Amino acid sequence: MAIRRSNYCVIDTETTGLDGESKAEAIEVACLAIDYRNLKELNRFATLIQPKNIALDQPIPDWAKGAFNVNNIKLSDLQKAPLADEVCHKLIGFFKSLNKPILVGHNIAFDIIFLDRLFKSCGLKLKDYIHYQSIDTCTISHLLWSGDASMPNVKLVTVAQKLGIEFDAHRAMSDVEATAQIFTKFLSFFANSGSKISTGKVATPPPSASGGGNKRKSEFKCPDCQPGYLVMRTASKGRNAGSKFYGCTNFPNCRFACNLNIVQKYKIK
Repeated sequence: MAIRRSNYCVIDTETTGLDGESKAEAIEVACLAIDYRNLKELNRFATLIQPKNIALDQPIPDWAKGAFNVNNIKLSDLQKAPLADEVCHKLIGFFKSLNKPILVGHNIAFDIIFLDRLFKSCGLKLKDYIHYQSIDTCTISHLLWSGDASMPNVKLVTVAQKLGIEFDAHRAMSDVEATAQIFTKFLSFFANSGSKISTGKVATPPPSASGGGNKRKSEFKCPDCQPGYLVMRTASKGRNAGSKFYGCTNFPNCRFACNLNIVQKYKIK
């Protein structure tokens, strides 16, 4: 499959529902376009959207209160906002200027659901204006830090703090700006690492880290993989830094670990 040289469009939506409720809809959308060649900002767009399923002259319905508490958007803010049709046509113009961009977001699947719902409410198809692939910085964060005990989660604010990015969470454009910074940092990281992969210069793990075939490395057998043995290690970071534990010789492919009191049950007989 050929690599498509596509510009990126970082997006975020604020909605009337947190879990995809059937009545929930986007009430704010923000986009920031990034040139794939130099990672410079090309353009940006943000707007509130008048909801169709909430009466603006009535109290917020119970099913929507959770979302409004998070995004801090008031019904009065939405009274003069453009209608969905107007917003969709502006988004179409934005996407067309980027020639079907690759959408980028933190938990991008959620935003695509609501963008798609917005377009369908206007008789339009989102897929006609964007690239079929998308990039999720939340998933990338999970892959990078799943073994880092200092990362309690991979929420946008947590990842931003990890990377030294400051922003005001839970409004569309501020979330987009933070996500764009995270994304460009990830791209730089993978560009440097990817050059090693593309030229075949990937470091070969030492025999002690790879398991060394069936050769015994320890008197303790890993219960999760074959062949794998448990060897004593010292935690280098996190809340258990400096403490001893037993980990698999096939790390990072196998992440089994246990403390000194439990390892005896895995002794080879």
